[in-house]
Amino acid sequence: MGFRTFFSRIKVVGMEKIPADRPVILVSNHQNAMLDPLVLCIESKRQLHWLTRADIFKKPAINKLLRNLNMLPVYRERDRVDDLSGYNKVTFDTCNERLKAGAIICMFPEGTHRGKKQLVPLKKGVARLALNAIESGLHNTCIIPVGIEYEDYYNYRKELLVVVGEPIDLAPFKSATESERPKAQTDIIRLVRMGLEEVMIDIENDHAYHEAIELKPLFNKLSGSNDLEIQFRYFQRFTRALGKTKNTLSEALEEKSKSYIQLKKQLHIQEKYFQRNSIFKMLLLGILFPFAGLAAIVFYPVYFITESFVKKVVRDPLFNNSIRAGFWTFVTPVWLLILWALLLLTGMSALVSLAVIAGAVLCGIIALQWWPLWNILKEARLHNKYKGQRNSLYEQWLQERSALVTWITGLEL
Repeated sequence: MGFRTFFSRIKVVGMEKIPADRPVILVSNHQNAMLDPLVLCIESKRQLHWLTRADIFKKPAINKLLRNLNMLPVYRERDRVDDLSGYNKVTFDTCNERLKAGAIICMFPEGTHRGKKQLVPLKKGVARLALNAIESGLHNTCIIPVGIEYEDYYNYRKELLVVVGEPIDLAPFKSATESERPKAQTDIIRLVRMGLEEVMIDIENDHAYHEAIELKPLFNKLSGSNDLEIQFRYFQRFTRALGKTKNTLSEALEEKSKSYIQLKKQLHIQEKYFQRNSIFKMLLLGILFPFAGLAAIVFYPVYFITESFVKKVVRDPLFNNSIRAGFWTFVTPVWLLILWALLLLTGMSALVSLAVIAGAVLCGIIALQWWPLWNILKEARLHNKYKGQRNSLYEQWLQERSALVTWITGLEL
C-alpha cells in the first residue's frame, strides 16, 4: 500500500510471460537504486531471490539480514577474495537449489545503477549463472528480461511502467562443451541485451540524449493515448530511430527542439501539465481543498522527517526515492499510532479516535488526487497570465512547439 501510494500511477505489462512450471532467471535494467528490486518483488507472485554485490555482506548482522531477505552475494575482482570462482560457485550452487525449489533468481546484469535511460555493457555473471544452472541438470531454465521505466528518478508521485519480455530459452546451450563455454557466454549475453532493449528505453545516442529526455512529455501527448505502454512504445520507436551516433535525425532534433527547450525552462512551463483546463476540474479542486489541506497538516511530520533524512544522510541522489518509499511505508503507520494515542489521552473514546484516524487517512488519499489537479490549474494560470500579457517569449514558445509537433508527427513513428 505504501509502495503504490508512492507512485501516481503503476502499470505492469506481460507478467503472464513468466512461466510457472520452469526455472526462471529474471534480469532487469538497474536505474533507481533499491527501488528497482522492490518494484519487482512487489509485482511478482513468486519468491524472488537476488544476487547482490558481496561487499555489502561484510558485517555479520547485515549479512544475516540480507540472507533472510533472499539476497545472495556475488564476488567481483575488486572484492579481493582468495578464491573468487570458489566463492561464486557456492552462491551459484545455492541458486540452483532454489531454482529447483521454484524460486526465481534475479539479477541486474549491468552490475551497477545509474540515473539514465541507457543500457550499459552487461557483465558475464548472468551467462555464468545460466550455464551453471544447465550443468546442474536444470535444462529447461529460461531467462526473463524485465524493463523498469520511471517517469522520474528523483521525485515522488510519478508514473511507473514495468514491461516483461519474452522468455529466452537456454536449451540451445545445454550441449555446450567446456571449450565452447566462452562463445556460449557471449551468445547468452547478446540475447539478454537484445531482450532488455525490447522492454526499456535505451537512448544510445549521447548527442541527442538531453533533447530526447526533455521532449518525453510531449511525445506522451503525441502518442494519442493516456496508456503508459502505448506512450512507452511510441517514445521507444523514436529513440531507436536516433541510432547510436550523431546523424541527420539527431541533428534535426537538436536544431528543432533547442528554442522550445530553452524557452520552456525560461518561462517555467511544464509540458506534462499543459492542457486545456475545465470548469469541472476547478470545481473539484475547490471541493477537495479542505480535505487536502487537513491531510497536509496531519502528515507534514512524516514529510518533514523523510525529507530531512534524505537531505542530511543520503549522499547518492538515486537513493532518495528508495528512502522516501521506505519512510512513507513504515513511518506513516507509526505516526498514525502516535496520533491515536494522543487522541486517547485527551479523553476521546477508542472508537471515535479510530474514526478520526480513518478520516485522516481518507483525507490523505484525497490529497494524492488533489495535487495533480492543482498542478494542472497552476499551469493553466501561468499560460493565461502569459496570454494576457501578450508575452513575446511565450508566443515564440507556442510557435516553436507547433513546429516541433508538426515535425514529430511527420516522422511516422
